[in-house]
Amino acid sequence: MAFYKIVVKRQDGKKDNFEIEAETQKQAEYEALRKGMIVSIKKKSDFQLWETGMSPAERNTFLYTLATLTGALSMNDALFIMQQNFSGNIQKVCAKLSRLLATNEPQDAIEKIGQPNFPPPVIAMIKAGASAGSLPDALREAADFEQEMTTIKKESGKGMYQAIGAFILSAIIIFIVMFKVMPWMMESPLLSAMNVDISWLDPFGNAALYSMLVLFSLFSFFTLLSIFRNIPAISNSADSLIIKVPIYKDLVLSKMNYVTIYQLSRLIEKGIPLKVALSKTTENTQAGKLKSNLQAAINNLNEGKEWSDAMETFSPMDRAGLRASTDATKISRTLKDLSLQYKNTYQRAVGRVATTLFFIGMFYLGVAALLLFAYTTIPVLDGLGNGLQ
Repeated sequence: MAFYKIVVKRQDGKKDNFEIEAETQKQAEYEALRKGMIVSIKKKSDFQLWETGMSPAERNTFLYTLATLTGALSMNDALFIMQQNFSGNIQKVCAKLSRLLATNEPQDAIEKIGQPNFPPPVIAMIKAGASAGSLPDALREAADFEQEMTTIKKESGKGMYQAIGAFILSAIIIFIVMFKVMPWMMESPLLSAMNVDISWLDPFGNAALYSMLVLFSLFSFFTLLSIFRNIPAISNSADSLIIKVPIYKDLVLSKMNYVTIYQLSRLIEKGIPLKVALSKTTENTQAGKLKSNLQAAINNLNEGKEWSDAMETFSPMDRAGLRASTDATKISRTLKDLSLQYKNTYQRAVGRVATTLFFIGMFYLGVAALLLFAYTTIPVLDGLGNGLQ
């Protein structure tokens, strides 16, 4: 596949600029002729460091627009209209989706496009909604989900960036103080002549430096753990570790629990039997502990056991609530309540992490300022005091 930059002249005399992804230039020309007379066509360079895909805002616009249009038009007609009225990443995705629709259902075509245009949670919500019978509703719900997640990240992002900036600045200052300022002060002939000893300050500087290294190591460990949980071969092991860390568990797993439980509730609400709903939800769930729990829940049903007992990523209270739900209506209602609960848990976890990081950053910035003051000012004051004696 390659991208072609195309300029066409419409019937009203105006020119349109857009890009088309196609296997050959002839295929690109065929697609372009649907929009007007071709003025120019040029193949784009294949060199690209990485594919950025749609931004959250673009994805939101894409999903809401497609949901609105497919409520009245076929998917192909909706995508054709969007290709004519959008440019950039949205236009590229519309072109890809149009071609994939020839051999795939809409939700499967979206899944094949995948990341970075459609993250796994968005794909999962679209597939669940489509299985429940309404693709436009599924697209709208996925857009609502994307909007909620974007809002949460924006609200917490500013504090996190400030905290990380303060932490990095503190680390730079402490490093300079410990490895530049302190040796220079220790070797200063002036301080030696004034008989000033500043070695008593070293434990404080070392404590600040080593504690920052410990925090940085913990941060790196949890970041790597988040990456490893996306690798199917070790995702179960990574999730088993994550579950043991309360706040981190809420931050990483609550979002996935929210998406998965919401899918399951929608399927059951539409009258799909529990076992089939669990099977479809399992297919749409990312590899990891939650997917294993869903598979175990299906096995429990086959063996005549309580399916909710297998959901280890849920709290004991949540499992008890599901166990008490005896029919499809109650199960669906309980699952909807749980999905909202996990969404709120995720939101609170993001807020707590942002606040904690902010205070850590400010604390170390204060420590760095105190150390800088101590190593540069206290020796001078001591020297002056010794000189007056």
